[in-house]
Formats: sequence, structure tokens, C-alpha cells
Amino acid sequence: MPRYYFDIQDGADLMRDSEGSEHRDLGAAQNEATDTLTQMGKEIFPGHDDRALSIDIRDDGGKALMRVTLTHATERFGHAAIKPDGHDTVRIHTNGVK
Repeated sequence: MPRYYFDIQDGADLMRDSEGSEHRDLGAAQNEATDTLTQMGKEIFPGHDDRALSIDIRDDGGKALMRVTLTHATERFGHAAIKPDGHDTVRIHTNGVK
């Protein structure tokens, strides 16, 4: 099975994956990145209005194959109070890197 590396970008912080993990194909690696970002977002996003987390997926040769990004954006209308179920939007984007 091919080995993929998952480099995590959180603002200016880059956590480069030096170990990688094996997945049957790039689609399975993409699913792993999406799951990882979703879990990270649950821990990091509360209390932040706007934030993005990304994972760049590399192959065993170091070639960038894909970027998966989870974006959290909050829009407040007027003087609305912040509610636990506020107007938060979470988007997951997957872009191939050329």
C-alpha cells in the first residue's frame, strides 16, 4: 500500500508529518485528512470567529498531491448574542495541488 504524509497547517503553524501512514489510495488518504480536520475543528473552533485548518497530502517522494481545508466562519447580525447554536458555518474544501 502507498504511504501518504499529512502536513497540518494551522494559521502560521506548520506541523510536518515525518512518519506518514499507509492507505489503499489517494481517496482513502483524503478521507483520513477530512476525518482528522473534523476532529481538530471540534477542539479548536469553539471560541474562534474565523479560522482555517489545512492538511497537505504528500506521497512517499514528497510530491504534494492534495490540500484539504476546513474553514470555520461566524457571521453575526446586528447585536445578536452568541448562542451555542449560533450562525456558524463549517466548510470542507478539497483542492488538487499541481
